[in-house]
Amino acid sequence: MGAMLLIAVLLAACSLPVQGAQAAFRLEVNAPAKAQPGDVIDVVITIKDIKMELVSLEFNLIFDKTKVSGVITETGKPMDELMTVTPTYIMEVAGMQLELSRYEQICTYDSSKGMYVCRFMDLLSYPGAKPGATYKGLIRDGDLVITIPFQVLDTVKNGDQLTFQMEADSVRSTTKAELKGVEGTAGSASITVSDPRGLTVSGSITCGGEKGQTVVELWRKGSEQPSYTATTQEKKYAITNVADGYYTLIAAKPGHVTRSYAVIAEGKNVTRDITLCLLGDVTGDGQVNGKDAVQVYGYLRGSAKITDEYAQACANVTGERITIADVAAIYAHSKGTVPLF
Repeated sequence: MGAMLLIAVLLAACSLPVQGAQAAFRLEVNAPAKAQPGDVIDVVITIKDIKMELVSLEFNLIFDKTKVSGVITETGKPMDELMTVTPTYIMEVAGMQLELSRYEQICTYDSSKGMYVCRFMDLLSYPGAKPGATYKGLIRDGDLVITIPFQVLDTVKNGDQLTFQMEADSVRSTTKAELKGVEGTAGSASITVSDPRGLTVSGSITCGGEKGQTVVELWRKGSEQPSYTATTQEKKYAITNVADGYYTLIAAKPGHVTRSYAVIAEGKNVTRDITLCLLGDVTGDGQVNGKDAVQVYGYLRGSAKITDEYAQACANVTGERITIADVAAIYAHSKGTVPLF
């Protein structure tokens, strides 16, 4: 009850700023200079130029909802796991030390307006808390940092500006000594949508089996689906109109072990040749035969090595780890009795 009462007092104080007073602090807003459609970017808000001891912070961050969307959409509850906040403090619970956020978050995502309504209260101001001998409230520049992620929409165009700024008169705080509302100032951040340069990622495809199509995908980090896909029956592939960025190339073909490569596209076309081996083809000679069974058997006995991770995946035809069952399965396939694919 005491904690809830203090929250109510702090929020009331935040809503009653001192008119005409000098700004008690400043919020610095930073974001990457450039972004591309589909990127997840971080907007970082840091408290600066603190003139007094503060125990709360309030602001409304606005953005163009036609160009970016908020990744955080939970409302009416603390968002410690989604919105990064520092500093932290150590609390002892049942003999264990737990690192917790020193600020409780009460944040709301307003999708209709394209705005986050954010409020933070210092937990160490609660009745019965033990702030420590040196604690004097929020007084150091950079002592409170808030990171909010956004998704750049696929519909943005080259040269578009993505702007993040505070709603007018929304930047407020509360003093520790008098619980008096004070106002702050805030900067803004702009991001330019960069020009996808239309790069080409291409190369040869070497595989053990000639039948079937090869599917080649480019995955951007953090994405839940491939950014680009090419399907071919030829011994080469080409993916065009690829935007600059870091990708994982994943190649798959029936009967073969899927393989991945790192691809960095930066201002020029990329050549990445692909080699796919048949399931069971440990030696990489394009066939599954007795040599592969002997190689796996020697690996299990310690007389042979299979150090390449991809070769190990080719050897693991029956389960989660390489066993004598893989030797038997590869040998049976080589004799034509029990095919692997």
